[in-house]
Amino acid sequence: MKHLLIATLMMASSIALADTFTDIKIDSVNLDSKSMNLILGVKATPCDQIASPQLIQDESNPTVFKIQAMIRKANGACISSELAMIGEKHQIVSLPALMEVSSAKVSKYESYTFKFEGNDVQLIVPGNRLAATIQPEFQAE
Repeated sequence: MKHLLIATLMMASSIALADTFTDIKIDSVNLDSKSMNLILGVKATPCDQIASPQLIQDESNPTVFKIQAMIRKANGACISSELAMIGEKHQIVSLPALMEVSSAKVSKYESYTFKFEGNDVQLIVPGNRLAATIQPEFQAE
């Protein structure tokens, strides 16, 4: 009975730990200047799921932001042979929407620097390109 209880606890804890988010290195970054969409590339297994990236504002310089990619590891539903196949996965994120969701204050008269976790790429974006809102505009009928 004791062994069954231990086995059950180990299984439950491995499932709980497998469903957590972890940081992952961003391997490639591209910005579509027309749509202001970021295309982030990370190396992951086919079973890993890419979560929304995190935007962290520099405390000493509020015009500098760091973007961290996050993945959620598969919780055992993946075929083991697929785990060995690591490839690049891409995620498309609206940079203005990411700024709005993070509640970052944006001035259209400032320029903002974006740095990416594990990558030397830096993007400098004028504030007027980030001031777009994801909220629908009110239209009178």
